[in-house]
Amino acid sequence: ELGYIINNPFFWSSSDIDPFSIVLGSRPAQHAAIRPLMEEMFTLGPKDSARYTEVQGIVTNYIAQFLSRRQRKGLRVPDDIKALVHQILNKVAFDRDITLSDAEKFVTVQSEVVALGTV
Repeated sequence: ELGYIINNPFFWSSSDIDPFSIVLGSRPAQHAAIRPLMEEMFTLGPKDSARYTEVQGIVTNYIAQFLSRRQRKGLRVPDDIKALVHQILNKVAFDRDITLSDAEKFVTVQSEVVALGTV
C-alpha cells in the first residue's frame, strides 16, 4: 500500500476485494494471476519494435497537444498531469481514446475515492 495508504474497511467491505488494497498490495497468487496481463499491456519491446515506435508516437502526440493547450490556458498541477497520464495509459493499454473532459472527471472522482477510502 505504498507504505502510507491504509484502505478504510467500512468503505471497501462490500467490494469483495481481499485484501483491501491497490494492486501493489496484492497477495502472491493474485500477483501471479494479474502480472502476465499487465506485462502484455505495458511491455514495449526493443526500441526498434513496432510497438515501441507506436507508443512513442502516442506519448509524443498526447504531450504535444497537452502542452499546446496548457500554454493557452495555464497549468493546474497536479490535476492536469493526472488527466494527461490517464489519457495516455488508456490509449496505450486499451487503445481507448479518453477526452480531456472525461479524464478531468476521472481525476476528480479518483481523488474523492482515495480521500474517502483511506484511513
